[in-house]
Amino acid sequence: MPQIPATIAGNLTGEVHLRQLANGSRVARFRLAANRSYRDAEDKWQSTDALFITVDCWNQLANNVKASLAQGMPVLAVGTLLTNEWIDGEGKKQQQILLKANHVGLDMNRFVVSSARNQEAGVTVEGVERPDPRFNPEPDEVVPSSEAQVAHSGGAETAGDGGGERGLVGAGVSGGAENHAGEGDREPPF
Repeated sequence: MPQIPATIAGNLTGEVHLRQLANGSRVARFRLAANRSYRDAEDKWQSTDALFITVDCWNQLANNVKASLAQGMPVLAVGTLLTNEWIDGEGKKQQQILLKANHVGLDMNRFVVSSARNQEAGVTVEGVERPDPRFNPEPDEVVPSSEAQVAHSGGAETAGDGGGERGLVGAGVSGGAENHAGEGDREPPF
């Protein structure tokens, strides 16, 4: 089944959480809150259609997101929507829809930013401090190899989280450029 890209614009609800898996891959996870605003009959702004979604980023994108974003920032995230299913510690089936991001950026309607390439200095805006391009943030958590082992069960990829099995439905490896070595479409054991 083809994976259709989705773009979500919203604000970070908390800080970015960065994990390093036993195989060296890094995964950043954050939550976005998005809604639709309109003016009511009294000309006051109202919000409706609230959406809260978890966003996962892998490897270099994960490092860049951790180094660049903070709670409350307006963000655009582009990726594919996936359904994460697992059995919780009580034996009940759980589901979560998440966005596996290929691209993440600040909403430029409210921010002026500077930039730096991953390996060398990039273009800067005068008066705006440039981040160190060698910045490699420390992970918030390192997953021991016993928790990060990946098992294949019934064709679905799963990763243990200590509270049951997790796997993605409708999230087969597409083989496209967006897949990074060592990541596949596994849900990190958060």
